[in-house]
Amino acid sequence: MYYYIRSEDQLWTVGTGIRGKGGNWEPESDHNSESKAAARVHFLNGGSDSTELQTQINELKAKVAELEELLNSDEAPAETIRKNADAARWTK
Repeated sequence: MYYYIRSEDQLWTVGTGIRGKGGNWEPESDHNSESKAAARVHFLNGGSDSTELQTQINELKAKVAELEELLNSDEAPAETIRKNADAARWTK
């Protein structure tokens, strides 16, 4: 399990183990903000990388806008709309 600690005035350190006398603290990275350290801990503990997730959200928003434009166009053939809808569908 990874944690972060405030190791200096404006420095947060991400690591694993136990810090303190007799502990086995293993630092992994340093960050200049608490939110960046928390995001790194989240990722290291199995969470999603927020940058990658935001990229996927932006791509989906662009695809939805494209599909809406096609649906509102008199020239859009049904097959093109179906093909784009299939491409934008979430898969697990």
